[in-house]
Amino acid sequence: MDGELGQKFEKFRDPKYHVYYHCARKRDPNCQEPYVTEEKLVKELVRYVNFTSMAHPQMIYYTEKLKFNMEQYKKVRDEVFLQQNIDPDKMPFDIREYAKHTLHHGITPDKREIIKALGGMIYIHNQLVCSAPSKIIYPPRPKENLTQES
Repeated sequence: MDGELGQKFEKFRDPKYHVYYHCARKRDPNCQEPYVTEEKLVKELVRYVNFTSMAHPQMIYYTEKLKFNMEQYKKVRDEVFLQQNIDPDKMPFDIREYAKHTLHHGITPDKREIIKALGGMIYIHNQLVCSAPSKIIYPPRPKENLTQES
């Protein structure tokens, strides 16, 4: 997967920047997967983390770095709650909240830790994140001339 930085210039305004990703076409030079914006990709990754943590929590592998990062985030989060007179113990905390925050606002190494925690390969098909590759549809074979000579 390749990421590209795009710019949109408008008259009398600063340019708008956006990042979008697309297939690198190393395996299939004719890949037809559509481009996906960074915002859409982050939204899909958050959705995938939510699904995995609820449906298959045993599939999430918490590395030492991920545990440390989650603890640091929880300390800051709890401090903010206390300043707002909210009991942090009444607010559940798990990887879903941490992943949502980090995928939107975190640095690249922390984002990679979240993806590694999901284990295995993650695929993007039709701008959706999934854990299995989509069915590969090969073009039909040309029909052979099946006439028999008598």
